[in-house]
Amino acid sequence: MRLYGVFFLFVFLLTTHLIQAQTVGDSHFGFLGPGDPSYNPNYYTEYTNLGVLLDRPHPGPFVWEIVESEQGSYNWNKTDSLVRSAQEANVHMLVTIWPYAEWDQEFWRQQANWEASGGFEKDLPESRYKPNDSTAYKNWIAAMVERYDGDGTDDMPGLTLPLKYWETINEPESADWEELNFFKGDESDYFDVLRWTYNAIIEADENAIILHGGSTGVGDEYWQQVFNMGGVDYFHISNTHAITPPPQVTDLRANQWATLISNFGIEDFWVTEVEIAQNGEQSYSQREVAEQIIKQYVKAFEAGGDKIFYAHIYGDSDSPDFLEAALIEVLDYENWQEEKREAYYALQTLISKIDFFDAVEALNETQIKFTVGEQTVYVLWGNGMVPNEIQGSVTVTDYLGNESQMEASNIQLNSSPVFVEASVSTSNEWTENPASFKLNAYPNPFNPNTNISFTIPESDRVTLSVYDITGKHVRTIVDNILVSGDYDYKFNANGLSSGVYFYRITTSTRIETRKFTLLK
Repeated sequence: MRLYGVFFLFVFLLTTHLIQAQTVGDSHFGFLGPGDPSYNPNYYTEYTNLGVLLDRPHPGPFVWEIVESEQGSYNWNKTDSLVRSAQEANVHMLVTIWPYAEWDQEFWRQQANWEASGGFEKDLPESRYKPNDSTAYKNWIAAMVERYDGDGTDDMPGLTLPLKYWETINEPESADWEELNFFKGDESDYFDVLRWTYNAIIEADENAIILHGGSTGVGDEYWQQVFNMGGVDYFHISNTHAITPPPQVTDLRANQWATLISNFGIEDFWVTEVEIAQNGEQSYSQREVAEQIIKQYVKAFEAGGDKIFYAHIYGDSDSPDFLEAALIEVLDYENWQEEKREAYYALQTLISKIDFFDAVEALNETQIKFTVGEQTVYVLWGNGMVPNEIQGSVTVTDYLGNESQMEASNIQLNSSPVFVEASVSTSNEWTENPASFKLNAYPNPFNPNTNISFTIPESDRVTLSVYDITGKHVRTIVDNILVSGDYDYKFNANGLSSGVYFYRITTSTRIETRKFTLLK
């Protein structure tokens, strides 16, 4: 009995760890947030509702000037505030580092060819050249990484979610743009910053993951030069953007970027800014934006993109271009009234169906197959036939998350993407001597009820529990000795907040964990 108890303690700790690990490192979705909780204190709540676990605050407060406005004196108030807000919502961050301090930039202001930079004037200094005092810069980087690395040495008080993802400037090839410049300098200048930053981060935290600045998508030759200089040695993950891709682009430029970086031996990349809009005289309808999000994301994943960050959560009628791409329309800022758009539900459905996928395969241009744990999810559209490997009764989910049951032979594909999965039985009957162990939930997403179905091949003590996204226990549904067979239990989520949850079944011989999403 004592060993039995020890075994289950080990199993519980291991499974809780796996839940937390899965929610952090294996998720494929992120968001470009405003980086300022005062904009809307509840915007991280929408991340939870969507199932997004990774934020890329833009531009964010990780600016040399903000932390070290006086040389040698660090003020962490603004960065600490954002880190605390994020960790309260269990949101991790990809931090953009801005290497600009006014006192250091004074050197460049004295140069005859100095130019002010445009854009984000309230957030970034107007002088945006590479650090003049590289030693002081590296000292700041080391101190910042040490404060947020979670190793127990000089950490921020109360730190629970360490910062492990760091990006060296955003879109550095924008030096010659007319109205927006994130960096002033050529490829060799950026190479210096990339090298200094990487070395300082790794010295402080050897487990940190570093990205080069996001490519704008229009300056690939710039990055070829940086990589040729040896820049490939100073990041772990490549980084590109897809802002308002033209109609001929169907995969967020992912295949184009994958081809470019493969010439330098680089495989891993993220797409850290995505905006689906035309921003011209013509604009996409809400439905077109929603459907494009699903189609472009799944093709980008198939092309090798590991994580994709959408760029606009909010928009309003005063800025039609932003509203076109936004997930939520803000109707009243003072009293904060909002309305979710079709794109919101499309992204939410996409995340609930394929996040944490283990493998992706293109059956053809408009039929993408995802393996998510033990489940297979197909994303299909176009005028073709349903793949022959899809047979029998299936669950079909449209781009807004509406589900239906039908025979695979009755599916009629069109230009609107659908998700197709094997149906889950909702029968309360059990089958004697089933051949294998199974676990699933239907519907998923759900509100407020779903059925958790499982099959056990032999009599055993079975515990079925639900956990929130942090790994905290929410409810035990079953804790009893059951004979072999098929079982179905209703789970009612009244009283719970919308978001991602996990249901876990434990027997004496195995543990299985699945994700489901509560929508409200």
